Amino acid sequence: MKITLVGNAGIYMRDKHHSLLIDSLYGGNQFFNQKPSEVSAAADGRGHDYRNVDVLLFTHRHEDHFSSCYVNSYLAHNAVQHVYVPRPSGRNLSYEDAGKLTDSTGQARIVTVGQQDEAIFYESIYPDSWVVFFKTRHMGTNDFDVPHYSIALILAGKSYLFMGDTDWSYPVRNVRSILAGTQLKGIFVNPLSYADRRRKEWLSGLGYPQVLLYHIPFADDDVSGMRHLANTATAFYTLQDGYALKENRQTVFVN
Repeated sequence: MKITLVGNAGIYMRDKHHSLLIDSLYGGNQFFNQKPSEVSAAADGRGHDYRNVDVLLFTHRHEDHFSSCYVNSYLAHNAVQHVYVPRPSGRNLSYEDAGKLTDSTGQARIVTVGQQDEAIFYESIYPDSWVVFFKTRHMGTNDFDVPHYSIALILAGKSYLFMGDTDWSYPVRNVRSILAGTQLKGIFVNPLSYADRRRKEWLSGLGYPQVLLYHIPFADDDVSGMRHLANTATAFYTLQDGYALKENRQTVFVN
């Protein structure tokens, strides 16, 4: 599987049979405001990168993960099969994009995850593949408490976990149940979660999968010190159990 960072927590995944964008069509806020030009171009129907992706998935509606404007533009200019985005909070929270999604072409199936506040939601996205959304807590104060779902992708028997902005309070035994019978190839984790010692229990419980550290600001966008944390406090440049994804278009292959 070819995995490319497209900024913030945006990930592009592609192999011969699957193409997906996770948290990749986003706006920004004072903490993260990086917008790689290739993603903006794809949303406008320009260029060749990140075009006509089969599935768009989002962990939550914070502006640095999701932009209704960019998604609607992308749908107007690209052939998309499925879109999955959690419901709005309905509380007019800061940093939340509660905009409505519309597909003027009528090609894409737009699914609101958590419409009934369900704890787990799953669907087939390819004949051989599934997506599972499981409700997790967004770290931080109540100001950040939008509906948040971590994502398990099960592609032809291989699985990938996207933890988004959650902490480690979700029971790892539940994730083992979700992933039963699959080969877990990697878990995507943000720096604050990775710095939390509770991650060790999770990684142990999942059989020590490969870690892909993401949601790291680019050098010219690090207003919160997150990149500094990733570079020094936890020595992510020498990450022993995976990769630190920290540069635009950085690509790794996970087989």
